[in-house]
Order: sequence, then C-alpha cells, then structure tokens
Amino acid sequence: MMRDERPPQHCDLCLDYISGLLSGDEKSAFERHLPDCEACQIELEELRFVWEALPADMEHMEPPEDLKQQVMDAARAVEMQAQR
Repeated sequence: MMRDERPPQHCDLCLDYISGLLSGDEKSAFERHLPDCEACQIELEELRFVWEALPADMEHMEPPEDLKQQVMDAARAVEMQAQR
C-alpha cells in the first residue's frame, strides 16, 4: 500500500491565513499546526514577503467567465506556431 504523500489539510490554508480569510476556529487550528510544520512555516515566510509587497488599495476584480477558454486558446495557438 502506498503512503499518502499529501500535506496535512492545514497546509492548504497558508494563503487563506495570510489574507485573513479563515474563520476563528480555522485560524486557531492552523496556528496550533504551524509550530510543528516546517513546510507551512517556509510557505508563510514566502507568502508574507509577497503579500506585503501588494498594494493595500488594490481593487478586487472578477475574472472574465471565459478566462479558462482564453488561456487554452492562447496555449493551443502557441503550440501550433511551434509546430510550423
């Protein structure tokens, strides 16, 4: 049987923690997890660096509904160009 190599559930919460999106219970659970998880400590350090560099007054924008299709179309176009 293969061992599950996925990080613990709390490790998926680093960005939500930095951005203040966790509920009180989630935040408490993450903070209890943090001292024993070197991977989360490293990720938080990197995220803090990036998060602090973002402008505080940045406007929230919704992506266009067809963004995925636009990206896929652009990727296919590049691939087709490379094959020529």
